[in-house]
Amino acid sequence: MRYVSFILAFIFGFISLGIITEYFKMIFGIDDYYDIPIALEGTIEFFDIKYQLIGQDIGSIIIAIVFFLLFSRFYSIYHRLKKRKKDTYDVNEINGPFILYLRSFSADATTKKRVSFADTLSEEEALVEALSDIAPVYAIGDPRDKKMPIGASRIYVDDEHWKSTVASMASRATLVALRLGKTDSFWWEVEMVLKSVPIDRILFIIPESKTFSELSLLYKILLEHNVDIQNVDVAIEANNRGSISSFVFFDADGKPYTSQVKTGRFTQIFFKYTDAIRKSLAVLRAKYGLGSPKRTLRKARILQILFIVSVIFMGIITTLGHYLNLKYQRPYEIVEKCVKDQSFAQKYSSDINDINLTYSIIEAQIGTISLSEEDYRTLLLIESKTMMQISASEFECIDATPYNLLLMVMKYAPNDYNTYVDILAKAALSSIRQPEYVDEQYNTYYSYAAYIKLPEWLEIALCELEQCQDKYYANKQFYTSIYNHINDPDLVFIQKVGFSSMYMDSLQLAQ
Repeated sequence: MRYVSFILAFIFGFISLGIITEYFKMIFGIDDYYDIPIALEGTIEFFDIKYQLIGQDIGSIIIAIVFFLLFSRFYSIYHRLKKRKKDTYDVNEINGPFILYLRSFSADATTKKRVSFADTLSEEEALVEALSDIAPVYAIGDPRDKKMPIGASRIYVDDEHWKSTVASMASRATLVALRLGKTDSFWWEVEMVLKSVPIDRILFIIPESKTFSELSLLYKILLEHNVDIQNVDVAIEANNRGSISSFVFFDADGKPYTSQVKTGRFTQIFFKYTDAIRKSLAVLRAKYGLGSPKRTLRKARILQILFIVSVIFMGIITTLGHYLNLKYQRPYEIVEKCVKDQSFAQKYSSDINDINLTYSIIEAQIGTISLSEEDYRTLLLIESKTMMQISASEFECIDATPYNLLLMVMKYAPNDYNTYVDILAKAALSSIRQPEYVDEQYNTYYSYAAYIKLPEWLEIALCELEQCQDKYYANKQFYTSIYNHINDPDLVFIQKVGFSSMYMDSLQLAQ
């Protein structure tokens, strides 16, 4: 069972880490595995895809959390099962300072549990880890233990010698920690410790309780031993984590100190239960030359709230990004038309993906120079009809990512969309199949750039485009002029000359 728990913990931990890693890679744009289908905004299909994307984003977070909890659970099981079988320490072999931890054996059922999902330690482990800053912690073991419990090191003795063993260890202990319990044996230990141990070497651990019965009995015994309890104000309320409510300890003059264990909400990740115990025992720790923990409950709460808010914020941003990708999605029809062609498949991968889409658009832009006058004019007409209708936000998206113009054509010129894609695919394949011919066309049209005469309407449109500060408005006006003069016999020639000039200039600049 131990190895099964380890394997399951490893599997769930690995999956959780993988999901979280991929999620953050997706958030920061390193990878994006979402294949977003084509759907027009406002259709049932569009909303189905939209909610599916939101479900995928939220689902990935939920799945990661579930697998992390499973990892934590199985690792905790493995951590307990790997403990050795019951062993007996020889009291006489314990040298140097140590702390004696006394409690009712029935309390082990509570203290062996983890205090929260984020803590891999049990309550006793957390307590022992905090007290171990002072000295190693030992406890009398329950004879019914089949394995050494996690936490304090156990000393197993028979019924005949347990009292003498406890008395001997208590007299030598640096500190005796007593967790209030219900059994007569425990209260005998309290009486014995108060009689034989200096009051400043005693620490009472007060567990949460719905009644004052155990605390009342402690007060009664303390009064019987002339311990001043006038200023003892002990809390027994339930805590957010763990069963320990507070501590009571004393200085050399018998002055009592009480401290409540404060864990608080929204602190599981950055404020462990051990930190809460160390914080509540700051005064006692100072007596042994230990400093106060720097980590505070307030800082932990702020850090955890910031962490949760940042995760939620990044999740919202990711979901919003996927929604925008859906709204301004990248159509794949041109890719499908291109990759089926052997010449395209040889130059690029045969897979249909974003890279092929990008290269299809690039090849189409290059290849338009070789289109017939009729095809080129049709492209200008469709693009003009589209650009005259788009919104400012859509224009910004197109301006930043030119191939989103395909979606805008689908939205504003749906009847012409198939024609538009067919012409672009033809241009892309022309660029792939006949690169020498395309280069020749560029050089041919580029040679006319020096002395070409622009029609008056185009000069006005270009001047307004250059001078207008509102780029969105200027482009709409420019494409309106193109649309109004679509039948100008010189339009295609002029456009090809201008396009080839921009291409050749940028090519020379890159070189």
